[in-house]
Amino acid sequence: MFHRENVIQFRFLHGRVLLSRSSIQFLPSERRQYETLVHGSKSAKSRRAGLLLFAIPVAVVVVLVSFGFFSAAMTSSGTLVVEAEVSNGTSGGFISATATVAGIAATTPFNRALPPSIYTVTYSAIRWYDTPTAESVTVLGGKTAYSIGVYVPTPVYVLINQEGANITKVSAEHGVTPVIWINGGTSSVQLQCSLFSAVLPPGGNYTSVFSNRGAVSVKLLPGLGTVTVSIS
Repeated sequence: MFHRENVIQFRFLHGRVLLSRSSIQFLPSERRQYETLVHGSKSAKSRRAGLLLFAIPVAVVVVLVSFGFFSAAMTSSGTLVVEAEVSNGTSGGFISATATVAGIAATTPFNRALPPSIYTVTYSAIRWYDTPTAESVTVLGGKTAYSIGVYVPTPVYVLINQEGANITKVSAEHGVTPVIWINGGTSSVQLQCSLFSAVLPPGGNYTSVFSNRGAVSVKLLPGLGTVTVSIS
């Protein structure tokens, strides 16, 4: 316990000594204890203040750098690559098509430098293929975005029943158009021509893609007529 001429009482509150240095007389060992308490508290405060002074400029630098990157991404141009390809389920490849971006049409493939924004890419119709749906693409500054229009061959359906086929003349593109024969009747139907022969049970179907240009007559047996396929 600390000593003084006139005895006073003192206490600790949250680790602090509530007393006045001028009103207390200490023994040498007790003074060292007192100084340790007082100066230790001041040193901790100084360290915290130093850390705070260090952290503030670091945080400012981080914010400024982040803002700089964000501003650059929002103001610099990005690149949009537009392509078109064919997909028929087994193979594919690139195809030349007309695509429109920001009101300007061009033939694929092409690249375009654009300000950051969201753009709609539309593709033109090509005979024998289903037209790709329009696509929304987000272009960011300094980045490359892609839009690929996929053209799928348009199939031709020939529905057969006990009275014959629903159509007797079919047009197809060689190596592209799938002609799908469907037996909607209650008995089996045989397809017969110079290129293939197939038997369709009730509800069955057969797909043919003609590789060469010309005309092919497909007989529907027994006695259900003939379908002529013109291949361009």
